[in-house]
This record gives sequence, structure tokens and C-alpha cells, in this order.
Amino acid sequence: MDYKITDYKGNELHKGDRIRVGMDLGTIVEISDPDGDTNSYGELVGINPTITVEFADGERENYTLNWTAKGPWDEDAPFQSDDVEKEDD
Repeated sequence: MDYKITDYKGNELHKGDRIRVGMDLGTIVEISDPDGDTNSYGELVGINPTITVEFADGERENYTLNWTAKGPWDEDAPFQSDDVEKEDD
């Protein structure tokens, strides 16, 4: 993975990290890669990565990440989730 994923506070996230979503605690069990495709008009479309979080009851939820780039020159900008917060170790 040559891109960075962060929570809304800027803490870097990795598979296996414990995170908080609202009042619930969960673990990141999967992180998809960003991708690209074309729409029906032939225009390029970016597909942002998602994280899959497993909660204590076994339920899994997917959260789509947003790219925080300010423009095309900002290609090292991280993908960020506004929904999750990394728990302190």
C-alpha cells in the first residue's frame, strides 16, 4: 500500500487497528485499494478505498474513505474517514 489512510484526527489507520465509530468499538479487518474506472460517457472515475470494520457482535460495516487532496499536485494526500476514530493503544 503506497497511500496513507487516516481517521478524522489525522491518525494513520492500518488493518488490525481498534477504532471507535460513534459509541461502538470495532477492529479494521480489511482495507480495499483505490481504483479507477470509466463511466458510461467514457470519463475517468476514481473509486475510493473502503475499510471494513468488525464489531464485537460480529457485525461488519464498510466505510468509504475520502481523498483529502487540494488539487492534482497533492497526490500524496491521505484518504480519510470522517466516521471513525483510532483508539489509543
